[in-house]
Amino acid sequence: MIKRIHRYLRQFVRYAIILALVVAQIFLVFYLAVYLRQHSLYIYIAVEVISLLIFLPMISDNRNASYKLYWLTVALLLPVTGQVMYVLWGMRRVNRREHARIQSHIDEACSRQIFRQELVEDIKKQNKAAWKISNFLYHQGYPLYRAEGMEYFPLGEEAFKDMLQEMEKAQKFILMSFFTIRDGEVLGRICEVIERKVKSGVEVKLIYDDAGSVFQVSDTTVHELTSVGVEIVKFNPVENGFNRFFFNHRTHQKIVDIDGRVAYTGGINASDRYANINSPFGHWKDVAIKVRGEAAYSFTLIFLGMWAASGKEADYDKYRPEPEERRESEDGRVVKLCQPFADGPSKNKVNNALDSYRLMVHEATERVYITTPYLIVDDTLRDALILAAQSGVEVKIITPGIPDKKRVKLITEYHYGELLRHGVEIYEYTPGFIHQKVVFNEFSSLIGTINMDFRSFYLHYEMGVWSPDKELLEILRKDFEETLLKCRKITYDEWMKRPVTDKLGQYLLYPFRCQF
Repeated sequence: MIKRIHRYLRQFVRYAIILALVVAQIFLVFYLAVYLRQHSLYIYIAVEVISLLIFLPMISDNRNASYKLYWLTVALLLPVTGQVMYVLWGMRRVNRREHARIQSHIDEACSRQIFRQELVEDIKKQNKAAWKISNFLYHQGYPLYRAEGMEYFPLGEEAFKDMLQEMEKAQKFILMSFFTIRDGEVLGRICEVIERKVKSGVEVKLIYDDAGSVFQVSDTTVHELTSVGVEIVKFNPVENGFNRFFFNHRTHQKIVDIDGRVAYTGGINASDRYANINSPFGHWKDVAIKVRGEAAYSFTLIFLGMWAASGKEADYDKYRPEPEERRESEDGRVVKLCQPFADGPSKNKVNNALDSYRLMVHEATERVYITTPYLIVDDTLRDALILAAQSGVEVKIITPGIPDKKRVKLITEYHYGELLRHGVEIYEYTPGFIHQKVVFNEFSSLIGTINMDFRSFYLHYEMGVWSPDKELLEILRKDFEETLLKCRKITYDEWMKRPVTDKLGQYLLYPFRCQF
């Protein structure tokens, strides 16, 4: 027990110091506000002028309305203090240089993608709605790829089993990126394999998010991995950016790339709960998708872009796969197509994740099926879902029955109201927590790391795989329908009768939803 406490002591001290500095900074701002009260008339006039100078440009810019509401609420609740907080953390110029630096590395990696416009044009001949999505992603630097095969894992434990088997076959490199790594059985098995592979000459690189893994993984585990030769990056250490709120921007990507020949993404992290080992929230349903062949190279580049953005050298040519013979079916058409892509706050003027979701909803004519752990949508996506439902499209959404965060569950439930009232069907997964992030309509699917919330759309680096593959669509449809049998349907009348305490909490939390 003492040894376990010692493992996490250094992490606790580090974050305690950071918290103390943040509190001290906020306290200083409050103190100044109180101290200057004796000159209240002049201060009031100055505050009004400064407020206009600060917030009018914000109201006039093209940022999300919820973001503006959040800062106006802060300013309303904390006069003077709120203005200073906005100048320190909220203005566009804050973090601009750092975002530009990160995006330059991501763009450098994307420039090495294999672009084949003819693949996108082939889709246009078959389905113009699918072409719109594919063409959008293509022009954001993420082309359509051929895949030798794609495999969908409806449970995290199945994905980990397959992943470990593929890792054992690695001959050149293993690239991994997780939001969370946590000491336990799953991480232990991964460590056993990668330590063995490193000793046999395989290169292993790991990115994990600092905030996502705090108090989850010990310094001892990280040291043991680095000591055997695993190269590790702790993305965006919290202490490096607390004073300008950059610590709010995390990498939520999940990537496992083996030799550039097979790659995985999905909701799963290297933690026991994702494999239903000691899950504290009932049955944990998560998914992953595996791609083989040329398409895996896109995963490689997405990983290397973030590796370089973290200050490490990325030898792109070293990881470029050997050209492979094009594999076609008997009628001459490519067997599998998929389009891996990434997104993040450094490119928020164009939002690959949110815009792809909106396109999938807008272009649907039969169905839109969604599974998401959080349903905290902005007005544009909410209106798209409502319009689809009102135009006759079957819109069904599955969210968790047992939440992992109660305050997030409250704000998720608040968003049920307008959707239910206009014909969107919402179900809750009664066995536990559904963590999978899947959206599909009648002609395409999107599987990845992207939650339907503001953090994923505006604050986190994310990844997804869009595909028009019909076989994958049928597999997803069957899994969705089987999952639906384990769900409870939520009605609008039931939502209206929710407890008064819940309603009060939701009203108080709503202005701050862009931070969820």
